[in-house]
Amino acid sequence: MTKKTGSFGSRRKTTDPIANLATVVGLARSALDSFYAADTFPAQCWWRNTAVHYAAEELGIPSRLVLGGMFYQAGSGADDIIVFGDQDVRPVLPGLFHVWAEVGDHLVDITSPYWDTLDDYSGLQPVNWEQRPPDVIAIQRSRLKPWRTPTRILPPGSLWYGNRSEPLREQVLGAVSDLLPLLRTLVRNHREAAA
Repeated sequence: MTKKTGSFGSRRKTTDPIANLATVVGLARSALDSFYAADTFPAQCWWRNTAVHYAAEELGIPSRLVLGGMFYQAGSGADDIIVFGDQDVRPVLPGLFHVWAEVGDHLVDITSPYWDTLDDYSGLQPVNWEQRPPDVIAIQRSRLKPWRTPTRILPPGSLWYGNRSEPLREQVLGAVSDLLPLLRTLVRNHREAAA
């Protein structure tokens, strides 16, 4: 779903939403990969998915950042889960939340390749990765359902996003607001250089 560096088209969007998403993700990843301090924030959802949001804006596609909870069932065991949120997958501070971009009518998240690194510093039991998530998560928002605590272990690969929190979003993005203009400029400059 990524596009080669150097060809990001005009600010006019196509009518093909998948082509639009591929272009947005390609621009965001290229800009992030070119950043000299890419290792500083490699897995941070607020960093990577804000780049997606800015790339969409650069290409004239409506986008917004969302903060909420996220759940992924990686394996068939009860502990083989990645959860950003509390026991009901509600976002809370510190650090139990997830930031993603809504691009057009899709939820877009490019942090999934980094989820397997969470074992390294979480202090939790290692996750048995029977099913790795896709490199890019792009889901039509209309397909998202309200959270219901599972009564059984979900099949590996089960994924859920929701429980948005606008006040927490403002608080988190406010805490990193000094870095966001740098990221916006990075995406803009990378797009202009590739044009």
